Amino acid sequence: MTDEGALFPQQMVYYISGPMTGIEEFNYPFFNKVAKLLRQSGLDIVSPAETEESLGYEQGSQTWHWGQWMRYALQTLLLKANAIIMLPGWETSRGALLELEVAEACNMQVFKLVQEGIDIDMKEVYAIVPFKRGASVKSV
Repeated sequence: MTDEGALFPQQMVYYISGPMTGIEEFNYPFFNKVAKLLRQSGLDIVSPAETEESLGYEQGSQTWHWGQWMRYALQTLLLKANAIIMLPGWETSRGALLELEVAEACNMQVFKLVQEGIDIDMKEVYAIVPFKRGASVKSV
């Protein structure tokens, strides 16, 4: 019998999911920016952009094909995180849709990154909000 605590994170760990394929630099700059902002807010973050870089692959590496990257990404999602944050553009990303499907099937908490505005220093302000597909969001 396996000790479940050894396999899964004990605290809340968020996996960032969003579009990469077809975006300049595989969208790494935005993934890295979001990961940095969320960490500054005290969140524990796992980013596929950092995971790929940690493997020694450069942005846009063709060493692995899409399916190999997705298998690695899904393994990372399932073993290192217990929640997922969907970045803007996820709706048209085959990989992000697959990650969302897996997260929902595994009863992981799902959040969406939304831009709330611009602060006084002209920096974008983001928030993560609980998200469920098909649920309507009320504006205030």
